[in-house]
Amino acid sequence: MMKKITSYFILTILCCSSIYAQKLTLTDLTSLCSKKNWEEVNQTLRVKGWEYHESSKGNTYQYNTITWSYEKSRYDNKALAWFYLFTYDGLPNKITYTVHNQDSYSIIQKSIATAGFKLTDSGGHIFYQKGNYIKDKREGKWTEYDEDGKVTATFNYKNGELHGEAVCESILYCGQYTPKEKKQFKDGKLTELIVYDSLGTNTTSKYEIYDEKYNGYKCRYTRYYKDGFISQEYWLKKSNNEKINHDCFEQMFWVTTSDLPKNDEIEGYADGEHKRFNANNQPIVTGKLHKKDMIGLWTFYYYDQNVKIQSNYAQSKQTDEKYLKLNGGLYSGTFVHYDNENGIKEERKIKDGLRNGKTAYIDIETKKTINKENYKNGVLK
Repeated sequence: MMKKITSYFILTILCCSSIYAQKLTLTDLTSLCSKKNWEEVNQTLRVKGWEYHESSKGNTYQYNTITWSYEKSRYDNKALAWFYLFTYDGLPNKITYTVHNQDSYSIIQKSIATAGFKLTDSGGHIFYQKGNYIKDKREGKWTEYDEDGKVTATFNYKNGELHGEAVCESILYCGQYTPKEKKQFKDGKLTELIVYDSLGTNTTSKYEIYDEKYNGYKCRYTRYYKDGFISQEYWLKKSNNEKINHDCFEQMFWVTTSDLPKNDEIEGYADGEHKRFNANNQPIVTGKLHKKDMIGLWTFYYYDQNVKIQSNYAQSKQTDEKYLKLNGGLYSGTFVHYDNENGIKEERKIKDGLRNGKTAYIDIETKKTINKENYKNGVLK
């Protein structure tokens, strides 16, 4: 038996021809969302002339969806109205009522107050969309508005599929502003997501999706800071030929790549290039990660000493070390490394790119030498 939970409604006015559609009131929608199971919803809608259309099973990130149509054409996928019931773990979560005329929308809007509802920053949100169809498929630019007529999102379509740029503006929801998002699509597939701060001015993160196959795909995640950015390639698993859900991609990414317990359907980990850049867009560290292991060639840059250190790693264990000038020539001199976490300064004697002579370990606070090592041609003696 389903538990009654708080739900919200999304009304989409597609602004096509002014044709009559079955009108559901806000009281009807509230009643339908409060039914104990979907069969009761089905019976109620059928009495009103609606027909069951289809259902789809969700996964960890997507709802189970049950769809009804009103006066659907036998020849194509057009109908005067659509009704969607979304459930998750057997519980009703939300409904979507889609109609094609202003009258049906106005019935809901005008009954909000009389039905005991109030539009607030933590309550229901009503949106409608406007755009063009070509041969019954969305084409070109579509715009989404809230109940006050403010633009909340813009989309671009090609042959009925999202294609090109889509922008979701920041809106006040549940007492806080959602981040502005800019997405790129190609033939219905998400290829890039850029997330901004709540003011919509500064980029906070970016997700680039590529190398998509039937069972997984690569995603480069970049996080931006005031003093630079960190970027890492990831591999994420997906069910066979499952479409990537662009509505909650960021949340899905963090669940998939986190250390939280997961089922067999969820898997994601670092797999590929890792890089960190400073505020001047200069590399600080470059290398590769596989899961949590450093692998292959890593380069560490020290601009204040005109030095870069190149080292190879296998399962995070350093196998060699070479000191170079930033222009690529072999470095000779004294290289200073600060281990601030342990409060130690290292002074390393370098000749022709390798450690030669003493490496001294000095306590930063007391300035006393606490250990010394001797190297010859990069080998510890």
